Amino acid sequence: MMKPHYLVTFLVIILVVPCVGQNRTIDSLRSVLAKEPAAQDKVGIYSAMGNYFIRTQVYHDSAFFYTERAYDLAKQEGMAFDEAKALFDLGRIHNFLKDSEKAIAYYKRSLEVTKTLNRPQSLSSVYNNIGGAYFELEQFGDAIEYYEKALDISLTEGDARHIAVDYMNIAEAEYKLGDLYASKKHFELSKRQLDNINWEPSTFFLFYSRTLFALNDIEAAKVSVDKALSISEEQGDMYMISQSSELRSQIAELEKDYESAIGFYEKHVRFRDSLNTAREVNAIDKLKLNFDLDKAEKELVFMNKRNTSLKIIYILSAAGLLLLLVLISRQRKIIAMTRQMRDAQKALVDSKIGHIVVNDKNTTAENTQDHE
Repeated sequence: MMKPHYLVTFLVIILVVPCVGQNRTIDSLRSVLAKEPAAQDKVGIYSAMGNYFIRTQVYHDSAFFYTERAYDLAKQEGMAFDEAKALFDLGRIHNFLKDSEKAIAYYKRSLEVTKTLNRPQSLSSVYNNIGGAYFELEQFGDAIEYYEKALDISLTEGDARHIAVDYMNIAEAEYKLGDLYASKKHFELSKRQLDNINWEPSTFFLFYSRTLFALNDIEAAKVSVDKALSISEEQGDMYMISQSSELRSQIAELEKDYESAIGFYEKHVRFRDSLNTAREVNAIDKLKLNFDLDKAEKELVFMNKRNTSLKIIYILSAAGLLLLLVLISRQRKIIAMTRQMRDAQKALVDSKIGHIVVNDKNTTAENTQDHE
C-alpha cells in the first residue's frame, strides 16, 4: 500500500505539475528560485516570470502574483528601479484587463519612484502609458497632456524611436477628438522619424490611413492601409489584419469596387472571429487550469486531513498500547503482591498452628507430671 506522504507527492506530480510546469522558461526560473538566490536575483526572477505571463495575456492572475512579489521584495531591499518597474508592470496587467483606472493608479505610483531615478527614457515610457490609459478611458485631452510630456523628454534625449511613437500617439488622440489637420501634421512628423530609423510599424500606417480617410484623401489612405495590411500579414498579427481589412473594405465600397469590398470584409470577419476564438480557447485553457488546480488542491486537502486523522489514530493507538502495558505491569505487581501477602499469611498461620501444637504438648507433659 502506498504511504500517505508518498501519495500526496504523487497527486502533486500528476495533477499540478502538468498544469503549471509545461513551459520550460517558467520551469527553469522556478528551479533557480528553489535554490534560494540573493534578494536582487529573486527580484529579477519574479519580474521575469511576471513578464512572461503578461506577454501571454492569458494567466493574468499569475502575472499579478509574481509581479507583486517582485515589487514587495524590491521595496523591502530599497531597489528603486525594480520597484518602479514592478509598479509599471502591474499597471500594464490592469491595462490588459481593461481596468484603465487601476492601471493609471499603478502608473502614477511608478512615476513618483521613476522621478527619483536618472532614467529619462523610463520616465518617458511611464508618461506614454499613462496617456494610453487615459486614451482607453476616452479622456483624449488628458491623454495628449501626458503624450506631450513624454515627447518633451524624447526630444531632449534625441531618441528618434520614442519621438516617432510620441507624435503618433498625439496624432491618434487628435483624430479621436476630430482635430484631423493637427492629427495629419503629427502623423507626418512621426513618419520622418520612422524613415530616419527605417522602422515600419503596421499600427502607424493603419492609424494614419484612418485620418487620411476621414479627410477624404482616399488614394493616400488606400496606399497607407495596404501597407498596414501587408506588414500585419507578414507578422501574422490577426488583430491588425482584421482592422486593416475593415478599413480597406470601406475604401473599396466608397470606390464602388463591391467585389473587393466583400473580399476585404470577409477577411476582416474571418480574422476577427479567429481572434475571438483564440481568446475563447485561452479562456477555456485558463478555466481548465484553474479546475485542475482546484481539484488538486482539494485532493491534497483531503489527503492532509486523512494524514492528520491517521496520525491521531496512530498516536491514540500508541497511547492505548502504552496504557495497556502500564495496566498489565500494574496487574502483575498486584498479583505478585497478593501472592506475597498470601504466602506471608500462610507462613503466619503455619507459625501460629505450630505454636499451638507446641503449647499443647507442653500442657500434656505438665499434666502427666501432676498425675505422677
